[in-house]
Amino acid sequence: MNQYSEKELQEALDYIANGTPIKQAAREYGIPRSTLQNRLKGQHSRSEGAADLQRLSPNQEKHFAENRSIRKKQPGSKAWTSFIECVSAQGHALPPLVIFKGKTVQQWFPLDLSPFKGWQFTATENGWITDETAVE
Repeated sequence: MNQYSEKELQEALDYIANGTPIKQAAREYGIPRSTLQNRLKGQHSRSEGAADLQRLSPNQEKHFAENRSIRKKQPGSKAWTSFIECVSAQGHALPPLVIFKGKTVQQWFPLDLSPFKGWQFTATENGWITDETAVE
């Protein structure tokens, strides 16, 4: 597992561009020499290499994740809640399903559901999906 960030890798590449030997930059930044050599030859990072296979850009994915949330019952609540979202390879999405722990959806649920148009809500004993919930 990588123990360095993309920023650190870029700093190491800049260090090499300023005349530092690859071996020394690899040692000082804790980045495998082969990784630095591959980047110098023009190889992309894994995330960049697979970007064209994804339907959403990293920025779109981040925006989507930030704007698709349900309010917690209270800050620090540790109740189990499951979110299920399905997107096909062609980019078709089903509305999200939110599964709360309990017998019914709680009374603290927001009155204004307009930000969650099309979402489905249900409850199970432990907040996880069950066979019955999947069929539902």
